[in-house]
Amino acid sequence: MLNVYITGPSCAGKTSCIEYLKDKNEGIFNFPLRVITRPGRNYDESNENTFLDKEVFKRKRKNNEDFFLNWVRPMEENRKEYYGFYEDDAAEDKINIFSCNNALILNNDSVQPDNIFNIYQSLFVAVWVPADIRMKRMKERTPEYSEKVINYRIYRESLDGHFGKIDLKLDNYSRKLEESGEELYNFIKTNYDQNS
Repeated sequence: MLNVYITGPSCAGKTSCIEYLKDKNEGIFNFPLRVITRPGRNYDESNENTFLDKEVFKRKRKNNEDFFLNWVRPMEENRKEYYGFYEDDAAEDKINIFSCNNALILNNDSVQPDNIFNIYQSLFVAVWVPADIRMKRMKERTPEYSEKVINYRIYRESLDGHFGKIDLKLDNYSRKLEESGEELYNFIKTNYDQNS
């Protein structure tokens, strides 16, 4: 079993990288849905998320129910969003590709069960794009966001301060997305083949 965590700040291109892997999927990848407590947005069409009421999520989190992995993401104006994955969505005979964000490894409130990182092989991939490009993308993607919200999301989230390991850093700025996707695909396949 191999778990790959795609991390990185908002609008860095995580979803695009995952879509590339879905297109290249040869039956070896599994893409667990991310459970999140925010409402769906008009661009949430990638089948990447499923949505859950915050109070229900917090109860499940407190009782350690259902979730394979869960974490907390501080947001603007002291708001919090909760994320996780259902245990049943992780496949033991495939490469699990988890779409995360920096909250997974930046926030002390995140719950990181030992079995995730110690029993199973885990790879951490960080996707990076400069802040000014991410700001432009965010304004196009979510025009309903205020300047305050955009500034918080852009400048609060970066690769600075990562603790733990980063196995691959993908630059989604200075080259075509297909090149980043192919590098990610080959990196995962090589690690999987060496350990299977």
